[in-house]
Amino acid sequence: MTNDQDVTIVVVPMEQFSKSETSLESIYAATPRPFKTCVCGGNSPSALGRYFQQQAAALGFKLIRTENYLPSNEARNLGTSIWTTAIQA
Repeated sequence: MTNDQDVTIVVVPMEQFSKSETSLESIYAATPRPFKTCVCGGNSPSALGRYFQQQAAALGFKLIRTENYLPSNEARNLGTSIWTTAIQA
């Protein structure tokens, strides 16, 4: 059994921003709680940025948003800045 100190999920929306909401909702629907989440959004459309802000407030996850596109390595590095758990996915 894990607890909220064991797992952090880092979500990085990339080219297909249209699937970001469904992806985030699927994670919360299918993953046993508790877990920590970080969403790293780089240069996503403003409507998606607002959605992430609303969900971060409602679900309590960390949101890192930049105005420039994030290559996957850079997004991963930003995500590591909040990792405090033994397992990251």
